[in-house]
Amino acid sequence: MPLHCKFSCYGRHIPKTPHMKKTAFIWLAAFSAFLVGIFLIWVLFQPGAMGMLRVNTAVRLACLAIVIIAVLAVPVAWLSTLLQSHGRVYLGRVAIVLAIILALPGLLGIPTVFAVLSGLTQPNIGDTPPQLFVTASTGAHGLPDLALAFNTTKVAAYTLTWGKTAGQTEETILTEAAAVRTHAFILTDLEPNTDYYYRLGDGSPCTFRTAGDPLRFAVGADAHYGAATRSESASTEMLLQIADPQNAFSYFFLVGDTTHWGFSKSHWSVALRELAGTTATIPLGLAPGNHDTIFSGYDNYLRYAHPDSLLGDNSKLWTRIDVGRVHFFVIDLGWSAEAFTEEQAAWLESELTAVPAEDWKIILGHGFSYASGTYNAGRYRYDNPETIACLVPLFERCGVNLVFSGHNHQMEILEKSGVTYVISSPFGGIPSSPRTYQSPYSLWYESGQYGFADVTITEDEAEIVFRAPGGSEVYRHFLAKSQP
Repeated sequence: MPLHCKFSCYGRHIPKTPHMKKTAFIWLAAFSAFLVGIFLIWVLFQPGAMGMLRVNTAVRLACLAIVIIAVLAVPVAWLSTLLQSHGRVYLGRVAIVLAIILALPGLLGIPTVFAVLSGLTQPNIGDTPPQLFVTASTGAHGLPDLALAFNTTKVAAYTLTWGKTAGQTEETILTEAAAVRTHAFILTDLEPNTDYYYRLGDGSPCTFRTAGDPLRFAVGADAHYGAATRSESASTEMLLQIADPQNAFSYFFLVGDTTHWGFSKSHWSVALRELAGTTATIPLGLAPGNHDTIFSGYDNYLRYAHPDSLLGDNSKLWTRIDVGRVHFFVIDLGWSAEAFTEEQAAWLESELTAVPAEDWKIILGHGFSYASGTYNAGRYRYDNPETIACLVPLFERCGVNLVFSGHNHQMEILEKSGVTYVISSPFGGIPSSPRTYQSPYSLWYESGQYGFADVTITEDEAEIVFRAPGGSEVYRHFLAKSQP
């Protein structure tokens, strides 16, 4: 055999044949379809994703379109090889271009979307101001312990000094054991109707007053911090009303969709920065919403909005908060009842049953049971059959008094079988369209306006005042507590 033939057969560099080049496009298209399949399987196991697919027709159609496009890329790539092998070079090249176009969403789009939704490309949340959060632990005087939480760009260890304002003789000094970025200190055994102060390091002291009798608190929902469409001015005006010492609010609860996309740390940064002007002195309690906990938003919620998990007490999204004879039950309801597991239902029934019948039982959760609303593009936004089936019998059986919800961006009072349902939204998100369906249990309804609920509870009566951003009264409702 001639020497040049030997090297051409056994040398290290064997030129690629046209057939090998054509086959590569088929494998590329197949890999694109594989990435799409793996991504969709991952999505189905993420928090909130199944609920979104169940109630949102547009999202289901988008997923179906992605699958069809990815699968089509394979036969089109195969067709290109078939055409060229039969001498149809031009048509074959057109088919190759089409196959590449069909494969690009899987090859480039899917890794990019995964990186965003999973939080892999998210920067650190950065510096957020100190603010007070309500915890699930109850102090010796019947009030919930508070957590002072904040975030820093750089790892650091802080010292917190706190105590009663008068005289400042009984100071408590807490020092973090290690340098971290997410910080949480706990203020325990707070006395009612008492002024306290706290100071980080050598900073200026900040004062707050604890809850007394009667208990006054604010409830809002659907602030959607981070959304370009939200009303910053409306949120700011309502926060000023809640922070005003003359209004004497003891707590501020946001029942879901605090952020527009919880998987975005920048949205959490915006929320915590803007809320801090109020929540530095008015303790904040949050309930998870479908926008807050979807995808990697679940972990962000636990880290930035649920200090109990940082303090090692509770890593679940449902909890109980006791303020004397008023008991709040924060539950996990997103799009619908998809997050209301058997474990959560058993916990809620056990906790509600343990509360004395003469005490107040208040539910705080994002998704509603009863509400007026609209039907649009395959999505019903009114009386929810799934949450009604899961929750309403439990509420009625266990003597729940009030249920605060959001999700529909409107204000509404409803009542059924002794349970009062309150939709207290929006706290900045776009107001919902006027209802086309009226719930048979609706007592009062308002749409097209921002607002929050101003609630005062005495021993046997609750007063619920809906307020506009400037503080003006929109509607007032009185609820007498039924005697056991």
